[in-house]
Amino acid sequence: MWRELLHRSAWLAAGSAFGRLLPLLALISSGHRFDAQGYATVSAAYSWAGVAMSLSSAGLATVMVQRLGAIDDRRLQRALVSYYGRRAAAASLALAMLAAAFGAPGLARIFGPTIDPSAALPAAIAGAMWSQVAVAVAALNGCHRARAASGVLAACGLLQGGAMAAALIASPRPLVTAWAIAAGSAAAAAIAWRQLRRLLGGRLLSAASEAPPPPAVPLRAHPVLWHTLASAAVLPVAFFASSFVAQGPDGTHQLALYFALEQVYQIVVYLPAVMGQTLLPMVARQLHAQADAERQLMHRLTRLALLAAAIGLLLAALLGSVAAALVHLLHNPVVRPDDAWALRWMVAAASLAFSLSLLGGAMLGRGQIMNAGQLNLMWALIFVGTAVALASHGTTGLQCARVTASVVLIGATAWMLQRPAGGGPRR
Repeated sequence: MWRELLHRSAWLAAGSAFGRLLPLLALISSGHRFDAQGYATVSAAYSWAGVAMSLSSAGLATVMVQRLGAIDDRRLQRALVSYYGRRAAAASLALAMLAAAFGAPGLARIFGPTIDPSAALPAAIAGAMWSQVAVAVAALNGCHRARAASGVLAACGLLQGGAMAAALIASPRPLVTAWAIAAGSAAAAAIAWRQLRRLLGGRLLSAASEAPPPPAVPLRAHPVLWHTLASAAVLPVAFFASSFVAQGPDGTHQLALYFALEQVYQIVVYLPAVMGQTLLPMVARQLHAQADAERQLMHRLTRLALLAAAIGLLLAALLGSVAAALVHLLHNPVVRPDDAWALRWMVAAASLAFSLSLLGGAMLGRGQIMNAGQLNLMWALIFVGTAVALASHGTTGLQCARVTASVVLIGATAWMLQRPAGGGPRR
């Protein structure tokens, strides 16, 4: 299993190097083209793609992957992709319409003058389109097609990152770059679904679906609902929590600093996140074939995750001792030498990503989606509470709050994985 996990992760990581890292690098380079407000505006437009995906399609995509991972029949796989894909498309469209209608006044109210509210419309389009890319890649991952998923990620990253780079060269203005993000995301969505249709065959997102509906469960225990809440409790909460620093002293710089560190954070944690996504369908398939292996597998994954957390924090402490050199290495005018503590806490948060990814992949692959949602809501409460208490420390306080909440989440998830999988629906 571990050899297969590394093999699949290597393929997905190769695609991810272009799929998300290239756009992030283009975004980081915009820090040299714009002032703090312009940089924060473009960063917010780009970040909304991840927020929209978390709110509209992450829950459906994860449940789809968990179901796909346990079956091999091509016809049934195609039907499941159609079943969940249609629902994800409808949810993404509804969220995009809301963001387009209310995004501009909402940004002005939440972030004040630190962001140009005109970026709301291209951000809404980018969010809807990138949500579809995420669903298509998740479908390929669930069907155990790591190479195909890697190729789609790479192609989509080239489209989005290339559009951003072209905009920065041709017309270095924040709104032009925001619209380039939207255009690149739309082209990426078209490519992703075309490739998925070619690989699975037949029509996707058609009105008719041969997929059996999910087992009937009460709404309060519905897996899609709980995983959507789980997703909404992480990236969207962190996105909107950044308004705490935007409204404080030196708000424009603090918000630009938050987004600058967030982009580095996303680069560092992307490979661990890929391994968690890869692990999910593998755990589902193995537990479907060998139910009696569950306890042993959960013990092994938990021990590995705790070891990863300990090693990660040790490495973060070592890197924190040379924070001044890291600030110089970033070469981003938004990050000043006196922002070293914010950088240290960001590195500490990133060091826990592999542990969190292993634990999350194990719990979701096991089918404990409701439990995962409850744990992520706990993370959100701890994060927001700590962030409010440390709001006077700006971005440093936000990064410290993320570390605090993540440490508690690791301990709680590790404890829950040692218990029998009785809580929450398994599908």
